[in-house]
Amino acid sequence: MEKQEAILELARRRARTDFQSFIKAVWPKYQFSVSGYHDKLTEQLQAIGDGESKRLALNVPPRHSKSLTVSTLFPAWYLGNHPDHEIILVSYSAELAQRFSREVRNIMQSQEYRDIFPEVALSETCRGVGLWETEQGGRFLAQGTGGSITGFGANLLICDDPVSGREDAESRAMSDKLWDFWISTARTRLAPNASTLLCSTRWAINDLHGRIMDSDGDNWDVMKFPAIDDEGNALWPEQYSVEALRETKNAIGDYEWQSLFMCEPYQRGGKYIDIERINWIAPELVPTKGMTLIRSIDLAATARKQSDFTCSVLAGRQRIDGQNHLFILDGSWVMKAEWPTIRARIAEDAKRERGYVPIYLESQAGFITAYSDLKDYLRGITRVHKVTVKSGEDKLSRSIPLVTLIDAGRLHIAKGDKRFIDEATRQFSGWPSKALHDDVIDAVTQAWKKLDTKNNSRAWIF
Repeated sequence: MEKQEAILELARRRARTDFQSFIKAVWPKYQFSVSGYHDKLTEQLQAIGDGESKRLALNVPPRHSKSLTVSTLFPAWYLGNHPDHEIILVSYSAELAQRFSREVRNIMQSQEYRDIFPEVALSETCRGVGLWETEQGGRFLAQGTGGSITGFGANLLICDDPVSGREDAESRAMSDKLWDFWISTARTRLAPNASTLLCSTRWAINDLHGRIMDSDGDNWDVMKFPAIDDEGNALWPEQYSVEALRETKNAIGDYEWQSLFMCEPYQRGGKYIDIERINWIAPELVPTKGMTLIRSIDLAATARKQSDFTCSVLAGRQRIDGQNHLFILDGSWVMKAEWPTIRARIAEDAKRERGYVPIYLESQAGFITAYSDLKDYLRGITRVHKVTVKSGEDKLSRSIPLVTLIDAGRLHIAKGDKRFIDEATRQFSGWPSKALHDDVIDAVTQAWKKLDTKNNSRAWIF
């Protein structure tokens, strides 16, 4: 019995100083990969805990246990060794950061943790989800990027997933806002000799990781964990085989794959859209059975020669091999004309479609009157719904979901009206810098935004 207790005590002592041993003690279901991935990840974090590394940037693919390791297990172990230190953890939302905070707090209240660090305890007077303290004077603050952390200091600053998705990552306004938060707020909270840990999935060249590396990269230790290495081996084969990862690549396209899974985002060239990834098909080959249909319209401001076209696309969503595909059907058109002519053409479509297919129309700025007029004109014939655009959102950012869809080979255009096909080809080929018009891009983007949802009660099932 004494020998067994002695062995347990040795294991506890090792867990106090060795992060990997700590994980095995408090989280026995944690999976260490045979590839050595988790060994390398924990070694990097061990260096932060030991003070050997002061600035560490980790690039990890989605769903590879990075947040569990970095934002849950590591802070608990760190506070066990430094119970009087202050930690600030930020993520793209306060809700996510506070979820990590709750998990850290739960670990520190477990019996396994108390056996390893019996002298460390949480304060009875300050133990909220977003802010709690230790009896030794340590503190844990969890906040979203852009949230208030003024008044708090950090011996350890953790930034885990500062960006929520592609749209925010490639929005210049959101990127600048995040950068301002990092420079003027987050970094100013650091105590002398503090450590900084940035853990992220890569999204774009100028995401937070990229901008930090551009301005201060020489002072950071950087570790990248691509999903498939140069020799063709999976990073975590027990969880994601090479075959499964390649299926993911085929589903999401090269642009998403290189940034999210290979940690190597690249700048799209002048050819922002790879038109060869669009499937141009004969109208009779469109699989309409069970298809969800809407009509998406992008209005021209005027009928002047140099103005945009008005574009109307008949768009359908079809589920193929577990993925949503977008089909632009025969019946889509572009036109330059005065409003009465445009309105009559829209009404003609609505009557031919017997009112089954709802219409989506932008109701912003100069289009509010047209939307109201069209809604009154088609009353009793079909439904007209307005589309609002987020303030400050540029067209390039709005098109990102569509570009991702094209990269994945999930946009199909029926070769119907010649004028529409010619204009669509020009716009997709030249977007964004060389395209004179963008109405087809806008109409298709709007259609995909409305159709790419789990449920759309304002659509018609063919």
